[in-house]
Amino acid sequence: MSRKQKKRKIARHLEIMGIHPSGKGWTLFQGRKVFIPNTITGEIISGEIVYGGSEFLSGILIEIEKQHPYRREPVCKHFKLCGGCLWQHIQYPYQLQLKSQILDEALNYKGIPFKEIKPIIPSENEFFYRNQLTFSFSSQRWFYDEEGKIDDTKDRRAVGFNVAQLSNRIVDITECYLQPEPSVSIARQTKKMAQDLNVSFFNFKDGSGILRSLEILQDSTQNVIVMIGFASQPDEAAFRFLEHLFTDMPGVKSVFWKVYSNPFKAFGEMEVHCFDGKDRLLRINNIDGFSFRVSPQSFFQTNRFIAPKLFRYVMQKAEVKADDTVYDLYCGTGILGIFLAKQAKKVIGIEFSPAAVEDAKENAILNGVHNCTFVQGDVLSTLTLDFIKKYGHPNVVILDPPRSGTLIEIKKILLSESPEKIIYVSCNPQALARDLQMLISKYEIEEIQPIDMFPQTPHIESVVVLNLKK
Repeated sequence: MSRKQKKRKIARHLEIMGIHPSGKGWTLFQGRKVFIPNTITGEIISGEIVYGGSEFLSGILIEIEKQHPYRREPVCKHFKLCGGCLWQHIQYPYQLQLKSQILDEALNYKGIPFKEIKPIIPSENEFFYRNQLTFSFSSQRWFYDEEGKIDDTKDRRAVGFNVAQLSNRIVDITECYLQPEPSVSIARQTKKMAQDLNVSFFNFKDGSGILRSLEILQDSTQNVIVMIGFASQPDEAAFRFLEHLFTDMPGVKSVFWKVYSNPFKAFGEMEVHCFDGKDRLLRINNIDGFSFRVSPQSFFQTNRFIAPKLFRYVMQKAEVKADDTVYDLYCGTGILGIFLAKQAKKVIGIEFSPAAVEDAKENAILNGVHNCTFVQGDVLSTLTLDFIKKYGHPNVVILDPPRSGTLIEIKKILLSESPEKIIYVSCNPQALARDLQMLISKYEIEEIQPIDMFPQTPHIESVVVLNLKK
């Protein structure tokens, strides 16, 4: 990159010894672990050792001395610099092997007893599989070496993704293989529209500028919803920009906006406002006869092509009977609970997001399901003994927590109530293994099924079926 040159520490003949859960290969240099992206286990490389802490170092791939047979040429010109895809250099079948290996290592590291991990269910689409994608605006885009010296004559405004390993640097994206068109076209037109209307882009150094993010959502009926994230309360120019976005952007059915409480951190609960549009909900149609509506601020599985396989697997393994009470913890928009409701006596869902709970209630009505109750609240404070006394002992529990996993107090409640079956849906092998350490005191693992929701990344979705020990 076009930065001040520092004295480079080049290490040669390094053997990549494994893949870290972050997706980076690792090797040893002077007795310390070095994590180097864009490498594969077994390769011999030369790398630049760039920085590190007391226990490990980070490096940059300089040269491949011995190439892995499953290495391939990435399709995207932004690969390596952009942090969106980390594994485009790996052939897809081998990506699946690596994901199973990461899951296996996480479980074994925590001493979790299991017979086997079932073969991972692949995504039908290796590329263009996402129904939701969030771009960042920046007033200070990252420059490529070939662009020469950075100066004030060059427009540095960008809409794109974080530079790999740098959360405050944005690559200006002109193509992307994660979400189908018109995604990138909308992003490029949105950038030009903001430039023409002189709406300021966010500056990650000093916090100035108002445009922070652009979220593009697509559904199974080809509706496109756009949500703009502002770094501060929108002014007249910002509202004029939203008006043009709605009236002049082909294919956009509705426009939403939100304001970040902390624009340096692009997460957390935010109030979402509908600027205009008739089609205010995403529609997910005909999943085994079910249809769902999801508002833009609610979570839905990002890979809509493989999500139905996850739902079917959970329904099959839950083995819900007609007199069963099912608890759906972290239920989101209620999709898993609604799938199970027609087999169960009743389903009780708990979800923190008010918007998702409203979606869940609407989805139950939409699908003619009348034995679901969805409760808005934090699972930790809501799932109490009084709550269980009110709604009944759970026979089956669906546990689908965020990446951080579930809390020890929740696991204690589950162990105390001892439902016959727990279906744990996880997106983080390390958190899953930690949670299973406690649950296996009373439960045995029947089956572990990984599912590839996120091709080109090291992320893994896993379903673990737990049965109460007899």
